[in-house]
Amino acid sequence: MYKFLLLIPLAMLFSCQQGSDTQSVSKQDQDKFNQYVETWRAFVAGFIAEDVDSQMELFADDLKWSQPVYNGNQISGKADLRSVIESWQKDFQVTSFAEAEGLIGNDENPNPAGFYSGSYFSTGTPSSSPNGLRVYGTWYWTHTESGTEGGNKWYGILTFNEEGKISSFTDWFDAGGVQDQIEKALEN
Repeated sequence: MYKFLLLIPLAMLFSCQQGSDTQSVSKQDQDKFNQYVETWRAFVAGFIAEDVDSQMELFADDLKWSQPVYNGNQISGKADLRSVIESWQKDFQVTSFAEAEGLIGNDENPNPAGFYSGSYFSTGTPSSSPNGLRVYGTWYWTHTESGTEGGNKWYGILTFNEEGKISSFTDWFDAGGVQDQIEKALEN
């Protein structure tokens, strides 16, 4: 009986799952994430090349866009985004987008990445889906009329449809900060 009682803890010890990784990523999800990152990079390349048509090809026709400026929280569409990009490209030459620039690291992650998806920790429903791409970085630009060079920290959230097109886009940056930089440069 004593030997039998010794077997119970041993059986329990070996039957327990050892350190399962609840945050493993499937190859399919990693590939989708990488595809979404490349879609964003194609958008940036279109900005630098001032090719609004190539940029618009990346967006779904029924795009829902939340602009970085306050507009009464009205959702805009693809035509609105195109108009804003055309206006921006008329007044500015975008020179680059520095991925992750502006993010502060910490001891666990001294060099944060510019792209994230999923939400293992969330006040909403946790998800491991690569959809819901979060992008962080700094846009650099030159104001066409004044020649002023400047930059703005930027953050965006993009979701994608089944065709891999951006179906919703929310972006944030200090739009007033652009004008402030131009005015400050002109004062000097």
